[in-house]
Amino acid sequence: MSLASLTYPFLFVKSKISAEPAPARRIPPRLAGLHQLSFPVSNLDVSLAWYASVLSASHLLALDQYTARGQRCAAQLSMAALGQACLELRLDHAQAKHAGGSESVTWAVKSRAELQAWIEWLDVKGVKRSKIFTGAVGWLLVFEDPDGRFLRLHTQESHEVTMEVDRDDYWLGGRSS
Repeated sequence: MSLASLTYPFLFVKSKISAEPAPARRIPPRLAGLHQLSFPVSNLDVSLAWYASVLSASHLLALDQYTARGQRCAAQLSMAALGQACLELRLDHAQAKHAGGSESVTWAVKSRAELQAWIEWLDVKGVKRSKIFTGAVGWLLVFEDPDGRFLRLHTQESHEVTMEVDRDDYWLGGRSS
C-alpha cells in the first residue's frame, strides 16, 4: 500500500502527496482580525472586578478555564471596543509581576475632550493615571491596572505632526509617543 492512498478515518478523504514544493507566496496569508488579547494577572478575582468596574468589561462565565484540579485559571471578558474579540485574563503570577510598567494595549478615543472625561472617570475609580500627554500626532493618557500594567488611551483627533512631544520617565519610560 502506498502512502498516497491512505485515508484519514474521520474525513474519508484521500491524501495526495506531491514531490513538488508548494509555490512560494509573495505575501503572507490574510489575518481575519483579532481573536483575543491575553493579559497575565496575579489575582483573577481582583482583575475581573477591576476590568468590569473601570472598563465596563463583561465576564463571559461560560468561557472560564480551569486546571485539572478544578481551579479557575483564566477568564474571558467582552468589551465593546474589542468587537468580537475577547480580553483574556490568565492567572500567572510570574508573568504578571513582569507586566508592571509595560504597555499592553492602546485604546482609541475620539477626542482630547474624551480624554478629560476619562481622567474624571479614573479619578472617581481611584485609578493611578498620568496627565494628558502631547504625542506626535495626538494626545494620550496612561493608567495602571491592578498588576501595574500600563493601558493607554490615544485620541483619533489629531494635531499637526510635531516632534515637540511630552516626555515622562515613569509613564512613557523616557520615550516619546
